[in-house]
Amino acid sequence: MRLIVSPFRLLHDTTNTAKNLQNIGLCYAQLEDFDLAGQYLLESEKIYELLSDSFNLYKAKIILADVKVKAGDYQASIELLKEALTFFKDSARYPYEHASLTYGLGISYLNLSRTNEAIYWLSVASRISEWHSYNKILSNVYLLLSEAYKKSKDYKNAYLYYTFYSDLGEKIFKGESAKRLQELEKNSSLEQKERQLAEKMPG
Repeated sequence: MRLIVSPFRLLHDTTNTAKNLQNIGLCYAQLEDFDLAGQYLLESEKIYELLSDSFNLYKAKIILADVKVKAGDYQASIELLKEALTFFKDSARYPYEHASLTYGLGISYLNLSRTNEAIYWLSVASRISEWHSYNKILSNVYLLLSEAYKKSKDYKNAYLYYTFYSDLGEKIFKGESAKRLQELEKNSSLEQKERQLAEKMPG
C-alpha cells in the first residue's frame, strides 16, 4: 500500500523546518557565535525562497540583519535591510515592518558614523512609530536621534529628543505598571473567590 503525503502537510513541515533553523540561528547569536547563527539563518532563507514565501523570506532577512548588527557588520546589515525594504516599502500595508526596518537602518548608519543618513532613517521610523503608537520602537528612536544630533553638534535637537525619550519612557513605565497592577488585582480577586468556594464546600 502506497502512502500518499498531502502537499499541504509537506508545506507545513517545510515551513516548520525553516522556523526551527531560524530559532537555532538565534540561539547561536545569543551565544555570540555569529558565523553559525548566520549559516542557519541563511538556510532558512533558502527554504522560504524555494517556497516562494516572500513575506517570511524578507522577515528572515531582517532577523539576519539584526545578527549582523550584533556581530558589528553594519554594512552587511544595511544591505539586508534595504533589500527587505523593497518588499515592505508600503508603510500603510506594513507599518510595523517599515518602522522596524528604518529604525534598523538608523542604528547601522549611526554605528558607521554616517550621522546624516542615520538621522534621515530614524526620522522616518519616528514618523511611522508616532502615527501607529509603536512606543517601544519610538522610545529607542528618540534616544538614537538624540545621540545622532549630539554627534552632529546640534545640541538643541539632541536635548529635545532626549526629553522626548525621557517623557515617553515614563509613560511606558506607568502604562506597564498599571497593567501589572490590574493583573495582580484580578488574580487576587480570583484567589479570594476560590477560597470562598472552598470554604462553602462540605468536608
